[in-house]
Amino acid sequence: MSPTRSSKSLRTHPVAPFGQYLQQNTMYRPLPPYLTIKESSIEGLGLFAREDIPADTNLGISHYFSKMLGKTVRTPLGGFYNYSEDANCYSLISTEFAELITQRNIKAGEEITTTYKIQPLHP
Repeated sequence: MSPTRSSKSLRTHPVAPFGQYLQQNTMYRPLPPYLTIKESSIEGLGLFAREDIPADTNLGISHYFSKMLGKTVRTPLGGFYNYSEDANCYSLISTEFAELITQRNIKAGEEITTTYKIQPLHP
């Protein structure tokens, strides 16, 4: 899938879009409530779906470019997904941040994966 796909409108998770979730809850949570981190059979720790997630769902920002630091910074979301040739997500990259988007339906318990290459964001 192309990281610049724009023909489909992306959706936020139907149960609790993360921005709405943050507005309703005062305690900081580093991940959306429908994702969790646990041991991965691919490598170390991985990011897993706690419930079914439909295709074309924007899971959130995985990386952002910090002008103050002058470098790309990983968010908790970006720090735990693993690489797979048969990935279920892709990164939608802009000059300021990268968002993790599902490219197919993901079942509860399934690990979140993407194909990626190390490439810094540039302002």
